[in-house]
Amino acid sequence: MKYRIINSLHNITLRYFFPILFISLAYNDVSAFDTFWHSAASAAAGRKFGFSPDAISILQFGTFGPDFFGPVYDAVIGERIEKAELKIQGYLGLRNTEAFLPVRKAGIFMHFDNLYGKVDRNWKFDYIWTRLFENTATAISSYYDDQNLNEGTRKMLILITLGASLHMLEDFYSHSDWIHFDFIKMGFPQQQTDWGKDRAPTWFEVRTKLGAPATDGIVENWPFHVFSGIYPPPAETAAIPFTTLSVPMTHTNMNHDNSQLFYEDASQIKFHKYGAYPATDEASANVHQLYAVNTSAAAAIEWVTMLEEKSKVKEAIEFAKDWNLGVFNQAMLRDLEDGLHLILLLSCAKHKWDGDNPSQARQNECSAVNMIAGIKIPSMLNEFWAIYPEHGILERLTKGIGDQSGKYTFDADWLNVKRR
Repeated sequence: MKYRIINSLHNITLRYFFPILFISLAYNDVSAFDTFWHSAASAAAGRKFGFSPDAISILQFGTFGPDFFGPVYDAVIGERIEKAELKIQGYLGLRNTEAFLPVRKAGIFMHFDNLYGKVDRNWKFDYIWTRLFENTATAISSYYDDQNLNEGTRKMLILITLGASLHMLEDFYSHSDWIHFDFIKMGFPQQQTDWGKDRAPTWFEVRTKLGAPATDGIVENWPFHVFSGIYPPPAETAAIPFTTLSVPMTHTNMNHDNSQLFYEDASQIKFHKYGAYPATDEASANVHQLYAVNTSAAAAIEWVTMLEEKSKVKEAIEFAKDWNLGVFNQAMLRDLEDGLHLILLLSCAKHKWDGDNPSQARQNECSAVNMIAGIKIPSMLNEFWAIYPEHGILERLTKGIGDQSGKYTFDADWLNVKRR
């Protein structure tokens, strides 16, 4: 299956290579499904709802934003470039670097990671889900209603906001031990995607059957306790807690980011021997990871369905989903292609397209011939990059989830009111 993020590689000239190469070589620890899998899951939702090819590409671009403006920007551009005051700062259009602080901090909350080990109850996951849904619906509706914005900006904001929210949703199924639970034994029938692949039930499907996770007491009212990997990674000398399945609660040990379950120069297969498709070797590791991907893709479709139950959000999505960017504005189409090129470059350069040992198809997409023939590097003056800080996309999506210190702001009272 071909994705626009790949197809946009052709007939582009090499330029501005060395500044962005510095960034790509520093890009190491992005906490997410590797980019190919995020793109695939988001594209599945776009196709389901009849999005145009350009609209799907913008969804995919939006899906990468939480990584770029979170871990990548904060660890690479924020620390290495701003502090060093390199000339690349001007290249990227960072006239006022302090203006980027809010979006950088908001990006940290966009991955369903167990920040500082504080996501220690099921209701806290539910709190994040509820906030994300409320924030996504509110942001999309607000952008759509803002008549001070031109048509192109409104459509771009709607699609990028939706894509960014899908990134966070998809990361839940990558970073938590959700697919490690035996839902069939709990009375859930085996679920399948629209394309005929087995998947786990989604968070909302389980919540409908089991009810909302309890916010009082310390005993869970669900028959299992969900965990995600602690981030930032604990110090080497720290005592690392374990999940109820005896898996160390680190991002490295728990995530399902690539098809090899191989991270930090080591196989993590031994930590994924659970669930409907336990991983025991390389072949089963691939199946195990795909079970997580298919679950996240089904959840992405469910997410759009839920959002469209709000009439204003549905109207906004209908307004943007059939966008033909080439007809609308060729300059914007070039900006989008440039942005997709940078995503592919960053991902392939640091083995974040699909791990260190991807399939031949993924290797071909990252081949040196294609990369050299296809690189076109955008600056931050690119409309699609600049729209994040300019319109506060990630800040809106994470409102009420955490603060500028990088810590969660869980509020059980707020959640209980929303449940009534």
